[in-house]
Amino acid sequence: MSAEDDGAVAIVGMSGRFPEASDVAGLWHTLLDGARAIRPLSAAELRAVDPAVRVNPGFVPVTAAVPDIDLWDAAFFSYSGRDAELMDPQHRLFLECAWEALEDAGYDPRNCPGVVGVLGGCGFPTYLVNNLARHEALMADVGVLGLAVGNERDTLTTKVSYALDLRGPSAAVQSACSTSLLAVHLACQSLLSFESDVMLAGGAAISVPQAAGYISESGSTPGARGEREHLALAPDGVCRSLDADGQGLVPGNGVGSWRSSGRRTPSATETRCMRSSSGRRPTTTASPGSALRHRACAGRPRS
Repeated sequence: MSAEDDGAVAIVGMSGRFPEASDVAGLWHTLLDGARAIRPLSAAELRAVDPAVRVNPGFVPVTAAVPDIDLWDAAFFSYSGRDAELMDPQHRLFLECAWEALEDAGYDPRNCPGVVGVLGGCGFPTYLVNNLARHEALMADVGVLGLAVGNERDTLTTKVSYALDLRGPSAAVQSACSTSLLAVHLACQSLLSFESDVMLAGGAAISVPQAAGYISESGSTPGARGEREHLALAPDGVCRSLDADGQGLVPGNGVGSWRSSGRRTPSATETRCMRSSSGRRPTTTASPGSALRHRACAGRPRS
């Protein structure tokens, strides 16, 4: 390792679930093809939307849905069918992606050497609110603690650590839209401070139901020259990032996890396993470091 590599973090494993893409490779092909992952609601999906919402003039009938969120192998992770039913899909898929990220790096997820930590966050527990909470008898039978274990955002990462017997730092991270990126930053700091040998970091955001559309409403952003009108959610269902014609964002769904270590070159185990799985020389990405900074609202003068 050269002197210029000091402080670099190697990203050697990734896994994810994305709209119209069941893994990282699928997302890459979507990007290469220039395909849209946002699609209109089907006729059946549209009929399932609350009529009061459908007639709202700001209703936008599109979705960016992760496929097959109901297809989770509970027994593989030693969960009963009932426990799986009580668990938010965000938690299920974050655990699944953590396992796959370790495998992608060439490790046995149940026997990963070193001190392995987990940092990540997830979205609001809509599965609890829109599904479980409607079954009063079930809610009364399970109780608050039983529901919290499978749905509280605080239990997302510790659930992974427990299931995979990982002994490093494990904590939920929540900072709204920057949650996953903050988790990555904190994971880098854990590695660079030698608190851990390996870190899993990422996030999950899955709304239930996914195919529900949304209401586009106008809002305003305070700026140095007064308030500027904007649309928080795109009225046409199209997200135009960094584009002068952008009219707002489109709510989406997805899960992602990456495995990193504090060395630039993969170990012999990683290299051997990645070669055997892909048939090509493994590619390792190195991050030169990260920094955390709060950014005020656009247009607000610096003090």
